[in-house]
Amino acid sequence: MAEGVTCEQEARQRLDLASLALCLLGNFLLRGAAAAAGTLISLHLASLQSSGARVPAQVVGLAAMFFYSAELVGSPAFGTLSDVKGRRPFMVLGPVLGGVAVQFILLAPTIPLVLLSRFLQGLSTASSVPSTLSYLSAETAHSEKLRGRVMSAFEVATIMGIASGFATGGILWDALHHSGFVAVIGIYVLSGLLLWSVRDKRVVGVGRRIVGQWTAVLRSTSALRLIPAWVSVNAIVGLWFSQLDFQMGKTDDPSQLLVGGFTGREIGLYTAGLAMLFVIGISLWAFAFGRLRSTQIMAIALAGLFALVLAMLLLNHSPEGDSARILTLVGLVCAAVLIVSGFTPAALVYLGGLAEECPGIRGSIMGLYSVFLGVGQFVGSGVGGFFAEWRGVDGMIILTAIFGAIAAMCVATLIRGENASGATVSFEAAPLPPGRP
Repeated sequence: MAEGVTCEQEARQRLDLASLALCLLGNFLLRGAAAAAGTLISLHLASLQSSGARVPAQVVGLAAMFFYSAELVGSPAFGTLSDVKGRRPFMVLGPVLGGVAVQFILLAPTIPLVLLSRFLQGLSTASSVPSTLSYLSAETAHSEKLRGRVMSAFEVATIMGIASGFATGGILWDALHHSGFVAVIGIYVLSGLLLWSVRDKRVVGVGRRIVGQWTAVLRSTSALRLIPAWVSVNAIVGLWFSQLDFQMGKTDDPSQLLVGGFTGREIGLYTAGLAMLFVIGISLWAFAFGRLRSTQIMAIALAGLFALVLAMLLLNHSPEGDSARILTLVGLVCAAVLIVSGFTPAALVYLGGLAEECPGIRGSIMGLYSVFLGVGQFVGSGVGGFFAEWRGVDGMIILTAIFGAIAAMCVATLIRGENASGATVSFEAAPLPPGRP
């Protein structure tokens, strides 16, 4: 009898692992489809401009704003709905909304429909991400080690999906032009099928105590300390990804090595290399979960951030002909980026721990992932423009240090709180009941 139960448990475990893989792959394709669609839309608008139509540059920026505003507003709402109605329908709704959005452009590629399409694509991400993170958090509730690896895999799938989507969009446009949107619809369909195949054991209806549990979360000092730390780190990401290309491509500044003098090809390769460093770093950090607490990993990552600030400052003021110094500092920058990359999966694991304390609103809490990401990148891009105008890359480095100091103070208070109470967010306290949320 015992052997029969063991075999049944092993079969269930294999099925759960298969569902986790399907969920991650579906998220990869969803992010790739959204990025490919965004690239195709930009190239479509550029082709309209080339053919004589008046397409102001502000339209491109407005389309991006429609996307991110929909994601910011929709994520908490869809997260809450997934708590009440179940996760899988909202995982699948993401690809459905994305496919409908692309069909608008395919059938009538006018500027108003382009803007509507980008808004629906934002809602697509807002629907799928909180429910996906809620599912991943619930499935790994019994093990911080497993949760760390799964959340790291989610981050890798997200970054790789976006990067692949950018590349795929350009290839589709060169090969198919406007018909490339048909292929994107196919990617959305495949993503939806994979997410529909995910087996979610959540019991629908456990989210009825939403108001009371949200009150508990908002009173939690852990949540209040995590929010500014995560917003600050995402602001740093938004700062560099919004400003670095422009700074490197502008008129050469002899006083700053990283300002001006770079070709578009060089800038593209450096940006792709930076993204790959994050992927490698997150993959390596996945093995640290279970050995280190998530707050400890965040602290190490922030120490790496200050090392990155120092290395970038020295690199930016290196003599142009001093190859040995430049190569050494580039190596130090790469090593620091690998360390810094551990912050996001660690913060996701910590957020998952907060969700574990209030499982009835797990989707709502995990929806904060998109909110923190969007607010941080909005702040970093906006404030970063003033610092970059003031001192170029030096200004960006200074602002990075400021945001890093804010994040470090918040993480330090989280660690002090853990040490004072003698407890962390626990994943091992009790066996999970059947049909856990």
